Amino acid sequence: MKWVYFAISLVIVALSCCTQKLEDRKGVIDIVDMAGNRIVLNETPKRAVFLSGESWVYALNIKERAVAFSDLAKKNPVILKIDPDVEKIQSVGDMSRINEEAILALKPDLIVLWDEPPSYRENAKKLERLGIPIVRIGYINKYPEDICRQAKLLGEIFDARDRAEKVCGYIEKKWKELEAKKKNRDLKVLYSFTAPTYIACNVSTQAYVIFINSAGGKVVSPECNSTWVQVSKEWIVKENPEIWIISYYAPFKEEDIKSDPAFKEIEAVKRNAVYKESYKPMQFLEPYFLLTLSEYWEWINGERAIDENELLWQIYLT
Repeated sequence: MKWVYFAISLVIVALSCCTQKLEDRKGVIDIVDMAGNRIVLNETPKRAVFLSGESWVYALNIKERAVAFSDLAKKNPVILKIDPDVEKIQSVGDMSRINEEAILALKPDLIVLWDEPPSYRENAKKLERLGIPIVRIGYINKYPEDICRQAKLLGEIFDARDRAEKVCGYIEKKWKELEAKKKNRDLKVLYSFTAPTYIACNVSTQAYVIFINSAGGKVVSPECNSTWVQVSKEWIVKENPEIWIISYYAPFKEEDIKSDPAFKEIEAVKRNAVYKESYKPMQFLEPYFLLTLSEYWEWINGERAIDENELLWQIYLT
């Protein structure tokens, strides 16, 4: 009988230890970010710095938990529409030129950033040395699934799970609507980046390619596995794209393409189907990626797929 009492005592002690451990971890946030890194936070962040993905602050209604944005946020036309007072939020540079002193002065408890480009990754490593927890967003390979995974990640971190679910629900609904009315027109689309001959590779995981394909177009490029590839004017003439899209980053305009004698016989030029994207910074990792997709849809199909005011209302303002 003594052994029975002893065994029961051991079970009670073990259960007490487990209970204590659970109590000790109450409020702890243990997550894996979009880059696959495990982050453990002792509590919901109250002083977060967003160096990327600032529109998620409004989508999740967590502005009171953000103490600083990147400089780009104050030039972002989407954010300016939903928050004319964004100028009042502290700026701390951007991922290409981070102001570490300004960040430290704010005493943040979390930094949210995107660091896929090599130079951004190096700057992220510098920030890690400050000892402030970092959550990486982006790393989007599949739409809308990864966008929703990112929303739920931020919802978990900032205790905004219901809001993240709502935003995801709207995004998934709109994506399904577009898929249902997609026309497989396979119009040949050329996408130029920083020069007319520096173009997007037709790689299935690239946002530009996914959006163009979803709108019914087909990206033309040589065989390549990178994001961008250099081609010649002669190559473009031979491929004869029917639609030509120019990145908002490009230092040239539609007229520069249309007035170039080398391109005068290209179908896109003859059809006056050369377009420059609207300025929507980092649209591939923001909820408003749907607006870029809608823009492509209009150029390829002749109609807008999504009403911008409705999207802003449903994602950011309700």
